[in-house]
Amino acid sequence: MRRTKRSIFLLFTFAAILSLLVAACGDDEDDTGGVGDAPVSTSTAAAEADATEPADDDDDDTDAVDAGDGDAEEGRAIWQAQCAACHTIDGGEAIGPTWQGLWMSEVALDDGSTVTADEAYITESIQDPNAQIVEGYSGVMPQLDLDDDEIADVIAFIQTLE
Repeated sequence: MRRTKRSIFLLFTFAAILSLLVAACGDDEDDTGGVGDAPVSTSTAAAEADATEPADDDDDDTDAVDAGDGDAEEGRAIWQAQCAACHTIDGGEAIGPTWQGLWMSEVALDDGSTVTADEAYITESIQDPNAQIVEGYSGVMPQLDLDDDEIADVIAFIQTLE
């Protein structure tokens, strides 16, 4: 009998811990996500590749995704599924920087430089998230496997956040 009670206790404890983990990483219907009041942006890659060039050099947009065809609602769904655990859209604190007011803002990077949060910066932040790290954050963002259409959707969503 004692073994059965212990097994049941361990099963319920495991289920409770698993539920907490799923809740922490799952959808956030109230859009509070979890990101901070720190600098507005996400981890990126343009300036660190060549620190001698300005990070917001508009001549290097060859790999930038054109968000003109992006769908903001699809971008919101991608954010909820893959980004909300670390990035808020309301200015709240979390593991990564908030997306509120990100679009076309000046982002301070950990190397002391700044970059404009445009299509090139956001695209690179998704494709190579640890190339440029936002000041005050560590480079913990995983590289996401989003195609160009999905990146355009995320950018279109970010453009709606003020």
